[in-house]
Amino acid sequence: MKELYFLFYIKKHFNNLFPVILLTSAISLTPTLTHLNYDHKRIIEVAILLIFLIIIPFSKISLISYFKKSYKLFLFVCLLGLISSLTSKNLEYALIELITFFSIIISCIYTSISWNKRYIIFSVLALFIGFTVLEIKFYAYYFAFIFSNNQFSIHDFFPSFANARFFNQYQIWTLPFLTFILTEQSLFKKINKYFLLYIAISWWVIFFTTGSRGAVLSVVTALCLVKFFFRDKSSEFIKVTLFISISGFTVYQFLFHAIPYLINQDSKLLLDSLEIRLQSSGRVFLWEKAINFTINNPILGIGPMHFAWQDINNITPSRHLNHPHNSFLQWGAEWGLISLSLISYLIIYSLRKWFTKFNYKTVTNTDAPLAITLTFSVISALTYSLFSGVIVMPMSQLMWVFIISIMIAKYNDELPIKINNSFYLNYLLIPIALFYFYLLCPQLIEIIFNDDTSTIRSNLAPRFWVDGDIF
Repeated sequence: MKELYFLFYIKKHFNNLFPVILLTSAISLTPTLTHLNYDHKRIIEVAILLIFLIIIPFSKISLISYFKKSYKLFLFVCLLGLISSLTSKNLEYALIELITFFSIIISCIYTSISWNKRYIIFSVLALFIGFTVLEIKFYAYYFAFIFSNNQFSIHDFFPSFANARFFNQYQIWTLPFLTFILTEQSLFKKINKYFLLYIAISWWVIFFTTGSRGAVLSVVTALCLVKFFFRDKSSEFIKVTLFISISGFTVYQFLFHAIPYLINQDSKLLLDSLEIRLQSSGRVFLWEKAINFTINNPILGIGPMHFAWQDINNITPSRHLNHPHNSFLQWGAEWGLISLSLISYLIIYSLRKWFTKFNYKTVTNTDAPLAITLTFSVISALTYSLFSGVIVMPMSQLMWVFIISIMIAKYNDELPIKINNSFYLNYLLIPIALFYFYLLCPQLIEIIFNDDTSTIRSNLAPRFWVDGDIF
């Protein structure tokens, strides 16, 4: 009888369940699989975006109604991106970037329709399981290095990611969800509270192990803004976050300072590769390069993805990076100042609408934990995008869809789903999806059927693919 009920439920709610299960599986399972490299993660993201573009027309949902006043600006940004692509040096890659951006936003709107409280809890639990697996791997690598007395690279702790920064760009979205679980234990009764605490502290241990200064600044910024907008409603959230983060930092110090010293009477073995960097890692050069691109191409920019354009007559190998590690400068350089102004307005407008509905005066005690969690997540990611490739990496982009779609759902929780009886406009998404697949098909074939799928860390130049150069 239970099996029949389960099948009936799946059939009845399939349209809502499918995008939730697909997206949740990708963001919780993919990071735990060591054999999936950067390009594989990108293929998973592309597959999800393509599936969403194809099934949306058959859902008969009026997506435009969820954009409200902002959809015209969004479409105008896309139009500017199209014109910029047509004037760029490599039309193919520019269009790939444009359609990816368009598809991510459309996917946010579409997935938002599916969320409810039960599905959100299911997804948070799935993320929690993913965190647990990643932490098991982290500690296994840690003790392997401790007992073997071998030197290591920080990147060796994150075998599922080609670079520790790629992990940072994924983790920055997820940090507040552990606080959410700890402060909402009534929703997660089946998980032992001490085990929850252990996983939460360990997640912060990993956070400090990466040594990302931009990520720390982003978390501090998010905490300050959460306190400002939610005041007393955020007290418990901030206390728990401070407790698990300080505990995580303490455990990190013990693991990477005290234990190596006790074993070897010298902590240099582990600390050399975790030393705090005082340099900018070339970011100043990249930011200056992006500013120069913007000054020389103020209207339309150099074209989407074209910071990765390689002039084979003027390549500087030591500065061979394919994005400027700053979302604001990247958008201005590639899409132009008009598009940058519009996208900045859309972000500010969206945040203003969010904080108008959710603040210390308006938010209820029931809604506060999730609203604060989502606010912390998006503010920390936005801040970190000014120092890192948050808007570039595949797992970070999928987290973008996950977080923003839940925020839209939360904002529109009292609105009925709007059915579009003349939904023929949605069918335009099908040729867009087919064209997207056509553009990517040669590269997908090369990557999927290439026997040598290993990545050489020293040659990383990621943009859309791990070898992100375009010519």
